[in-house]
Amino acid sequence: MSSRRDHAKADATRTPLADLAPSLPTLPARSDAEPIGDPETQPGPNDDMLPESSATMPTSSPEMDTTPANVRSRPGARKMSDRSRVPIVPRTIAEMQAGTYETNIVETDAIEAAERAEAKPEPAPLFVSRQTLLITTFVPYAIVVLIPAIVDLISRVGGVGGTVRLVIDFVSIAVGGLFGLFLLLRNWRVAFHDAPTELHPISILALWEQRASGERRDGWVMGSLAVIAVFIVILLFSVVLNIIARGFSALYAIPYLFVALFAKAVGAVMFVGYLQRGLFSSQTSTKATFLTGLLYGVALAIANTLTFLASGVANPVTIITSFVLVSLAVGFAIAWFHLRSGSLLAAVAFQLLLLVLGIAV
Repeated sequence: MSSRRDHAKADATRTPLADLAPSLPTLPARSDAEPIGDPETQPGPNDDMLPESSATMPTSSPEMDTTPANVRSRPGARKMSDRSRVPIVPRTIAEMQAGTYETNIVETDAIEAAERAEAKPEPAPLFVSRQTLLITTFVPYAIVVLIPAIVDLISRVGGVGGTVRLVIDFVSIAVGGLFGLFLLLRNWRVAFHDAPTELHPISILALWEQRASGERRDGWVMGSLAVIAVFIVILLFSVVLNIIARGFSALYAIPYLFVALFAKAVGAVMFVGYLQRGLFSSQTSTKATFLTGLLYGVALAIANTLTFLASGVANPVTIITSFVLVSLAVGFAIAWFHLRSGSLLAAVAFQLLLLVLGIAV
């Protein structure tokens, strides 16, 4: 009775996998006699068998920066290595742990200053001597200035009428200006082996592009553009006023004004263009500018003195003295303006602006 109860209980608790047990292969039992071996004599895992990981690499303890604060590199400084010294990247783990590699820190500002110094253009070479440079400046300028003054003096002494004398002065100024321009271009090519491209109107566009970039990112560029614009506006305004006020006589007054401006511009280019550029090649910019302003001021003073003496004005001493001082100031101002703005066309426009405004220097 009990055996039947036991069989019924066994059938109730029997699982489906139990029916598969007789058909499964049996694994051989491990022999207890197999030697396991001494743990101390068993080979350990090889380093090559372990995966490399930054977490398992030895790290060096952080070092405190003991450099004084006044000699520490600023944040964001560009680090560069000197190839002749130890490289900044360690080549082995031992170098990394020992800290034998070296990092050279170079300040970015010093590098940029050195790059600007290297990129600074050298002055144009001068192919004539300084004596020749001075002679080829004063002789053409004397032709431009003396021919009209001498012709006007001869006309006054000969009692030539006002209209005829005006025509003679117009022709003499035009001839003197053209001859002076011819000598200027010839001497320029001999002295510098190039042409005065700074006088080309395209230089105004180059000056406009420099207003926000380049070496002269300051008020001098905008000031140069303003001087050129003001000169053009006032010149057009003067032409309109001459037409309204003079009527028919404006037919010769306006050409006379343009010829006088042309001769004055040629004389200015001889000094602040030709002479100043030649002095830049042999002297510092400041010294060359000072010498150019002094010589140009003296030349303007002599030209004004001859003009007043030929015109026979009353009390010439006071007028000549005042105009000598004004001529020196104008000479220095134009030379310095050319140095700071870097535009010969703007410097000449500044000279002509003074003439249009009535400062006849």
